[in-house]
Amino acid sequence: MDGSVKIWEGGTRGELKELRTMMFNWFLSVAMSKGGKYIVSGNNNGTVKIWNYLTEKLERTFEGHEGIVYSATVDPNNKYIVSCSAEIY
Repeated sequence: MDGSVKIWEGGTRGELKELRTMMFNWFLSVAMSKGGKYIVSGNNNGTVKIWNYLTEKLERTFEGHEGIVYSATVDPNNKYIVSCSAEIY
């Protein structure tokens, strides 16, 4: 694991961009917002992050899960982010 997300152009299969995170903080799930401005990631440290696709910069981090975030997605209207983790109560 290299802790990266790669964005590929489907027609040419060429790599367009690469997002990297800190060592030992891996992406486990990614989703692109409608319109492609943002990428949402679920991470092994219990966070959900919003990245700006154009600038490749982290814009916001949501904390609240106590376990690994296995999935994160954006609703079709870009209003909500939904995430799930492996928390045991």
